[in-house]
Amino acid sequence: MDNWQQLQAVVKPSLKGFLHALKNPIEVQQRQLQGILNANQESVFGKAYGFRAIRCYEDYCDRVPIQTYDNLAPYIQRIAAGETGVLSSEPVVAFEVTGGSTQGGKLIPYTASGLQAFQRAIFPWLGDLLSQHPEIKAGRTYWAISPVRPLTKTKGGIPIGMVSDAAYFGEELGASIAQLLAVPGEFAGIADIEEWRYLTALFLLAAADLSLISVWSPTFLLELVREIWENRDRLIADIASGKVTPHATLAPNPERAAAIASAFSEARLRKGREINHRGAENAEEEGEREERLCGDGYDQEVDTAAIWTQLAVISCWTDAAAKAFVDQLQALFPQVAIQGKGLLATEGVVTLPLVGCDFPVLAIESGFFEFLDAQEQPWLCHQLVEGETYRVVMTTHSGLYRYDLGDRVRVRGWKEQTPLLEFVGRAGVVSDLCGEKLTEEFVLTQLGKQRGFAMLAPSLRGKPHYVLFLDASEYNDADATTLACQLDRALATNPQYQYARQLGQLSELVACRVKNPLSIYLNSGLERGQRLGDIKPPVLSKETDWEFRFAACE
Repeated sequence: MDNWQQLQAVVKPSLKGFLHALKNPIEVQQRQLQGILNANQESVFGKAYGFRAIRCYEDYCDRVPIQTYDNLAPYIQRIAAGETGVLSSEPVVAFEVTGGSTQGGKLIPYTASGLQAFQRAIFPWLGDLLSQHPEIKAGRTYWAISPVRPLTKTKGGIPIGMVSDAAYFGEELGASIAQLLAVPGEFAGIADIEEWRYLTALFLLAAADLSLISVWSPTFLLELVREIWENRDRLIADIASGKVTPHATLAPNPERAAAIASAFSEARLRKGREINHRGAENAEEEGEREERLCGDGYDQEVDTAAIWTQLAVISCWTDAAAKAFVDQLQALFPQVAIQGKGLLATEGVVTLPLVGCDFPVLAIESGFFEFLDAQEQPWLCHQLVEGETYRVVMTTHSGLYRYDLGDRVRVRGWKEQTPLLEFVGRAGVVSDLCGEKLTEEFVLTQLGKQRGFAMLAPSLRGKPHYVLFLDASEYNDADATTLACQLDRALATNPQYQYARQLGQLSELVACRVKNPLSIYLNSGLERGQRLGDIKPPVLSKETDWEFRFAACE
């Protein structure tokens, strides 16, 4: 039995069980809740809130209030110091750090049961993907492996951080996954970002049989493609001659190198013919067309269909702010099916995608879920109303109880009796200079579909105002100004924003074209200690210094 067969033998029963569970979600959810409470009755938290006396959901609501991270932080600090039996009766085997895109990172505990809960979502997803795209099994895979943060432990000796996404598969599938990697798992140990980026690009480019890519943000993959284009000659030479590194060895493959070089040459010729065919009325128009057509070049000259002939599926975020990059990714990989990730938070899996469903389905076997409406009233999954938006509250097998994730989802239909949920943004991302209280969801809706990087941020330079930062390779001056004016008018549907503009508290929204803003944003996240794979550019930032940051890098 080969590695793909071993993998499918494990995930196929999980898919069958999950699909059956979707027919009766409330029964599954009740079992999840009671199982979590029963297992943790003797924990410090369980004793404090009387888990032993809880018999139903109503009891749970009466005894345990909605929790924020600040509520649970004292318990987590005790665990980190080495105390056992605090939030869970089961030992904490590791902590993971949240991405910290809107605030500082937080330690999230994982128990063995908590990691198994991740697998009860990941296995059905992979089982469904393999059944609907069997061509994946003909090649190797790439799972996002960011440059490693320094491997540390808490004062109590508990590891901080999971090495890579593949670690979530557990020991049962770990060996099979490792044998199917196009990029060695050892690359997770590379601390130097430039070395990691180059070697990752090298091994990806060398993998003629690449069939599946799984990353988080689409920007992660876009930057790897940029690395391939910017260093194409060096990469091709290293593939031809081979490369020995402290982490892995790439055998010489001159035939592969020649095929890649030919793909780049053909793409360059096609782009040249396209520019010549269009012609120009004058030199100024030609220059503008050159900028708009070429940008930085990589989106025109990396012929992914010729380079990776077996690539079938890319799995990545496609909702909320990530939508802006999906069209760019699809244009780069026209031959590939792009599947949304669903909502997988550091704290646990909320939704998972299934082929054939337009939106991901609630991961009912991976925790217990509540949904808060606009009045902060909690509802269970079978009580949700299609079209309405809710905030997710989660109880996990790793010791988080009625934990407010801060993620907002919209009900978009049903799979059997279980809701399909679209992630629409973070509830906590609010910019408020003069009482306007702009939210990420509102800005995303008003901005509509945009090309590539687009981020609105407040500015205190002169009179307070907002700046719409755009990718200079996607927008010329006229288009950027038009979009900024349109957004300024659209934001005025918020009465507080309109009032602040009328009073002169806020100046008119302006556009700012930035060269390579995505790379600048990603590097900023790395400087703040985020993992590269976790960084997702938002459509709204609360920070007021982005003009300085972007200007400093140009």
